[in-house]
Amino acid sequence: MKKVTFSQISAFLENPVIAVAGASRQEKSFGVEVVNHLKSLNYKVICINPAYEMNFPEDNRYQSLEDVPGNNFSLLIATPKTETEKVLKSAIDKKVNNVWIQQMSETPEALALGEASDINFIYKECIFMFSKPEGIHKFHYTIKKIFRKIPR
Repeated sequence: MKKVTFSQISAFLENPVIAVAGASRQEKSFGVEVVNHLKSLNYKVICINPAYEMNFPEDNRYQSLEDVPGNNFSLLIATPKTETEKVLKSAIDKKVNNVWIQQMSETPEALALGEASDINFIYKECIFMFSKPEGIHKFHYTIKKIFRKIPR
């Protein structure tokens, strides 16, 4: 597998619109935390979760990636591992150019699919560490930087 580079991460984060597959409705979940974090950084966030009762375009909430209009956004996949490959296939079919599989959501099959595609593909990294980290994420970033584990 190729190593993820800092320029790949920068390209992902340069897009002012980020869709989050796996956005959650549960208050203390990772999906809610990442959506709130990205919104606090002034990203327009599109929330994707099949548990939504219906699509709410006015609130940027959709049941599936296929329901989201266009493809001019970066996509963070923070789904259960059982859904990751399906969402990644949809992203590739939809021609989404920047896809990040959140650390702990990846599977060997999804990683192979992403590597074989011609998208900007990020994996095995936590988005919190590269999007103005705070608190524990800032600490983890500093530790990784000291030990030269940050993508270059």
